[in-house]
Amino acid sequence: MKECLLSSLKIFSNDTRLRILNLLSYHPMNVKQLSQILKIYQSKLSHQLLILRSHKILKTRKRGRFIIYSIDAPISISPLFKIIFKSMHIESTYQKDITAARKLLHK
Repeated sequence: MKECLLSSLKIFSNDTRLRILNLLSYHPMNVKQLSQILKIYQSKLSHQLLILRSHKILKTRKRGRFIIYSIDAPISISPLFKIIFKSMHIESTYQKDITAARKLLHK
């Protein structure tokens, strides 16, 4: 039980993963879109997405040749998740990511 809790908390200790979750809480996206907004290589991004998927925080669906990532509904209603997201929305980095996402997605 203790290891499971620690493992879950470690998920939220990585800035890249938090930025991914922030963006996906705004809108489902594919790797290319996330990579453009976050300005990180797709290989690094894919590694972080794999970690989030393995903990059942993200789900995927295929749209054409793209895999679309989104936040899995059960995790989005957890109290811890809500606390983390509430504090993220006041940080400028996360706000800038959402602004970039709006520009990219609404061209």
